[in-house]
Amino acid sequence: HAAMEAPLLPLLLLFLAAAAGPNAATAARDGCTSGCDHALGSYYVASNQNVTYIASLFGFSDYRVLGKYNPGIPNLDFVAAGDRLNVPFPCQCIAPPSAPASTFLAAPIRYDVHTGDTYISIADQFNNLTTPAWLQATNTYPANNIPDVGSVNVTVNCSCGDPGISTAYGLFLTYPLRDRETLASVAANHSFSSPEQMDLLRKYNPGMDGVTGSGIVYIPAKDPNGSYLPLKSQGTGKKSSAGAIAGGVVAGVLALVLGVVLFLFYRRRKAKQDALLPSSEESTRLASAVSMQKVTPSSSQADGASPAAGITVDKSVEFSYEELFNATEGFNIIHKIGQGGFGAVYYAELRGEKAAIKKMDMQATQEFLAELKVLTHVHHLNLVRKSSISV
Repeated sequence: HAAMEAPLLPLLLLFLAAAAGPNAATAARDGCTSGCDHALGSYYVASNQNVTYIASLFGFSDYRVLGKYNPGIPNLDFVAAGDRLNVPFPCQCIAPPSAPASTFLAAPIRYDVHTGDTYISIADQFNNLTTPAWLQATNTYPANNIPDVGSVNVTVNCSCGDPGISTAYGLFLTYPLRDRETLASVAANHSFSSPEQMDLLRKYNPGMDGVTGSGIVYIPAKDPNGSYLPLKSQGTGKKSSAGAIAGGVVAGVLALVLGVVLFLFYRRRKAKQDALLPSSEESTRLASAVSMQKVTPSSSQADGASPAAGITVDKSVEFSYEELFNATEGFNIIHKIGQGGFGAVYYAELRGEKAAIKKMDMQATQEFLAELKVLTHVHHLNLVRKSSISV
């Protein structure tokens, strides 16, 4: 059942989009990965509408913000019926509830439902920028059961440009055709009708060259400064090149894998060190002393007491077992510099001083004291300067 359902979703979307109008189907098939910050909608002003009402439909509390997008209208307080008003909105990459895998570019404009509203009455207020069928396809409420309290998305199709056609244009006007309007007549009214520009418009509007009086066309528009905005590398709404997508995915995967490897390496190494470290009681028992001057046995050792209390020396500097362990990377063989009579000798640097650390059997402590005494009094090129350390 799942295998049969998957191919039916795009077909269902295409059927609903076709009912909405010629360009709705095109937008639905194209797919997208992202949108753009701005697009414009050409709103046909009816006899019973004013600019304040139109601005409120698109979420603007102050209608005067529309002035900069309509330089051809000197006074927004006097807009005649039949004029066109450009309204800005963000153009997003969205998907209909019936086919979430199929994406298209549109502006989902929030509309607060009033008692008695239907998709037909809502679409009428937006004057051909959308259709009842397209509203039903892009909302979850059935046509005969729209709740009185709530909102619906008024889905207005839009364009962000296409790098495969041109990178010179990144701001587009969604223009619903009315009466005897055609792609060519709209292009002429917007001073975009040279042979080269018409070739671009046909590519931006496939299948619309011979259509009259219905459907939507997309026309490159000028920004408030009177210039065409170039297409940005991001947010074009069209699918990025396969190489760019693949490169981004590969880089992301490699970064993730590297992070996981480093984390596992650190955790394994930490676990290995923790396994080798003695208990806190044993660490205390194995604390070591460094003599910077003359080494002498402690009074307890002279009396023959157990050497577990450590070796006490004149002006001694104490090091914990953990510090010695870390300095030699767990008494790693790469730090081993020799083998003495009572155990292995390791090289390390402790608190800025070079040191030789002998890891020895505690039973040999008394004998080792004699060796330690000699080492602290002998100065030779091949001996570590001044200090000896026992563990």
